[in-house]
Amino acid sequence: MIHFRPAVRSSVGLLIGVIGASGSGKTFSALRLATGMAEGKRFALIDTEAGRALHYADQFQFDHGDLKPPFRPDAYAEAIHAADGAGYPVIVVDSFSHEHAGDGGLLDWQEEELTRMAGEDWKRREAVKM
Repeated sequence: MIHFRPAVRSSVGLLIGVIGASGSGKTFSALRLATGMAEGKRFALIDTEAGRALHYADQFQFDHGDLKPPFRPDAYAEAIHAADGAGYPVIVVDSFSHEHAGDGGLLDWQEEELTRMAGEDWKRREAVKM
């Protein structure tokens, strides 16, 4: 059951997702948002795009961290915790899509588990794939 109570302003972090087609300006837009949110302080950028965010290093003041495969959820969590622990006021992750479809991401992980559970037995693979 849900209970409602009067809303009170508190310091709750924001999670903002930026989506768009390739080349539509997601990274640039995220950097602009982060710059405003950081209020003049350096912020962290966790990069899974092989350093592409570094193209903007002359336009924005940020610290860059390269996240390499495998792109498992725990690797993202570890990187985010490291940035948070370092005291950055804003953390940009560019991008989360690798966690799903990147090298070692969830799709690869699911295939590894399916192979572990069923091997090349295609009938069994159908039974356990979900």
